[in-house]
Order: sequence, then structure tokens, then C-alpha cells
Amino acid sequence: MYRYDEYVNLTNDPELPEEIRNKCVRIISLSDNLEDIIVVHRLKLYAIEEKHIKNISK
Repeated sequence: MYRYDEYVNLTNDPELPEEIRNKCVRIISLSDNLEDIIVVHRLKLYAIEEKHIKNISK
């Protein structure tokens, strides 16, 4: 389970926008249905799915 303010590493999946592939991003919100995770990278928000997360960074 992911939590607010955690940092996660993303995969290199072509479904992701090019600017966030293989990046470490910060979770800022979880949707109510827990299917979408809102992350921030360089002051932009992105909605991603859990399958695009490789691992959690501490």
C-alpha cells in the first residue's frame, strides 16, 4: 500500500509520459478507488497506475 509523501521509482513503460519514465517521484494523493495514484514531478501532476511503480525509495 502506498502512502502520501512517499517517493516511488517508476518503470520505463511507454504508457507513461516520457518526462517521468524511470524517475523517482513523490506521491501527493491517492484516488478514492485506489486505482490512480497522483504524483508530482517538476511541479506537474500525473495520474499513474500501481503497475507502473517499481519500488519505494526511503
